[in-house]
Amino acid sequence: MWSNMDSLEMAEQGLLSTSASTSPLQSSVLPSDDDSSLNDNLLLEQNDILLTNPDYAHKILKSSQRFHPVPTVLQRPTNPANYTRIACISDTHGKHRQVSIPQCDILLHGGDFTQTGEHRLVEDVGDYFGQLLRGEDTQIRSSSSSATTTTMAAVATTAMQNTEREIGTVVASSPPPPSSRNGTVGEIICIAGNHDITFQPETYATNYKTFHPRDGPLDTNATKRLLTHCTYLQDESYVSNGIKFYGSPWSPEFGTHWAFNRSRLEIHQQWDLIPPDTDVLLTHGPPIGRGDLVHSGVRAGCVNLLQQVQTRIHPRIHLFGHIHESYGVTSDGTTLFVNASSCTLTYNTDNPCIVIDLPHDKRLPAVVVKPQCTLSGEEVVAVLKSMGKHQVAYCDLIPLFEEATPLVEGMDLVRDDLEIDDIACLRLEMHRQKNWFKLKRALRGFIMDLRVRSY
Repeated sequence: MWSNMDSLEMAEQGLLSTSASTSPLQSSVLPSDDDSSLNDNLLLEQNDILLTNPDYAHKILKSSQRFHPVPTVLQRPTNPANYTRIACISDTHGKHRQVSIPQCDILLHGGDFTQTGEHRLVEDVGDYFGQLLRGEDTQIRSSSSSATTTTMAAVATTAMQNTEREIGTVVASSPPPPSSRNGTVGEIICIAGNHDITFQPETYATNYKTFHPRDGPLDTNATKRLLTHCTYLQDESYVSNGIKFYGSPWSPEFGTHWAFNRSRLEIHQQWDLIPPDTDVLLTHGPPIGRGDLVHSGVRAGCVNLLQQVQTRIHPRIHLFGHIHESYGVTSDGTTLFVNASSCTLTYNTDNPCIVIDLPHDKRLPAVVVKPQCTLSGEEVVAVLKSMGKHQVAYCDLIPLFEEATPLVEGMDLVRDDLEIDDIACLRLEMHRQKNWFKLKRALRGFIMDLRVRSY
């Protein structure tokens, strides 16, 4: 990491920070001499390249970065009162009702919950958060008939209970988190992202015609009031259950129309505001080299952000999104870096919620919780039939699962490296069906609902 470099190397690369009045990467500890002004100019020029060219910066920094194995557990701790279970999502882009949320103490959303700040979506996100808090139906999925679509979060619970009664206990269950009360989640913390443009009135006033040429401008004074049933953070802290959260919606600029974008030469001013005692940091954009690789092969992360996270803030969890195709978790031994983008590059909600247990003893690391589903192939079919009584679209999957050779087992459906197309085509051969796109949508829903019941 940064600390692995000696002072001279860091100075030569412009990686030592000074005051908040200049970029943390725009100063050095090189000794002054008669040509100090020339040296300073050359160093500032090199720093500007580091700041504005993330690919170049990554090439310099990657050899000093540590990538530790991500701490994981397979079940809830024996004393859950000593942990806070955190579920992480981001970049739902108006498709939040397609995202299955497991029972947890706190749900974190890393921004981009709308497409372009539409008020109808902001209001629906608030309603969705309220339903999660109350444990009510939240999801809407397509069905093959006009029958009323029933939320699968609730249906899955009933189906599992019915199946357990019929064939014995087949799914490992765990006690509910202490703060979740009767809801799916105990509380919700949310930040905005660059797509949530109505949350930054000054930018929206200039650019609204780009996004809302017919119905704009929307009333930005009402925007935040529509986002209900959550703690919304915008460059501010919040403490819950002894855990200090800090949320910031910013990311390095690209284009000229998006919200919460700042120049790479200036964005450190936002990171300077983050308190050093932050336990869980939410930023919309990623740091350099951590969940920031774009599909074209270039890096999009912020150099300043990584430096401040690893040298000053040291959060236990750093949640972000923004780069959909870099979904996943890494660790440097101190911080879990979590790209929780729910949408993929193609804006399908294929990326499952990431679940983390955060010990209250700060000497212990945050751990990623892996789902465990011990259902046999026959039991998967039984659960699918039970769910199909309420969700008509799932009925079309039953013959495919029954005829699969070998039968698809529970762990096949909740693996980390799961590719839905592999299950759909290689195991179920649904690509041979005329309605295979509809079948694939139903399969995606079934997999996500089964997964949230397997923590």
